[in-house]
Amino acid sequence: MPQQWPPGWFPDPTGRHDHRWWDGAAWTAHVADAGQAGSDPLPDGGAPTAPMTGPAGTGTAAAVPAMRPQGRREPLAVVALVAALVGLLLVVIPLVGLVLPAIAIVLAVVARRRIRAASSTGLGPANGGLAVGIVGVVLAGLVTVGTFALLSADDGAFGELLMDYVACLETEDEATCQLRLEDDLEDAVRRALR
Repeated sequence: MPQQWPPGWFPDPTGRHDHRWWDGAAWTAHVADAGQAGSDPLPDGGAPTAPMTGPAGTGTAAAVPAMRPQGRREPLAVVALVAALVGLLLVVIPLVGLVLPAIAIVLAVVARRRIRAASSTGLGPANGGLAVGIVGVVLAGLVTVGTFALLSADDGAFGELLMDYVACLETEDEATCQLRLEDDLEDAVRRALR
């Protein structure tokens, strides 16, 4: 009884393409060259009736298909990438900016493991989410440390400026308070740089 081969990408028995799709019963017109899918009907006379390697008619079973299986896309990979990109926008907020990039890193690592375990697709977005998440955590960490360093400076000038701004908002309009804060910040930065 002849061996039944599962559907998959196998070396093209006609030799015209890198791979041809075997649907489990017959060769199809679906072909691929260098990972790019295409269509090419079988030539007159058809192709062998089962996947094989080596010279035609040897009946040697084909090895594992050369192309990566086209499983489902891992949705967690895309979620990781989106979380990392949104988190990158939030890095300017001390402490809060650390949260979303850190979550993106965890999601990307989980997505990468799922992709490898299930032979799914989506490794690109998972790797992107991991890389952008790491950059986001580093930037948010720098912003957080810098902010706390400024607020806890020996003279307490920056913390005092923020308290003055909040007090100003209780009695003045926002535009006036912002102008006053900008002027005070310029003075404080000049003093700190001396």
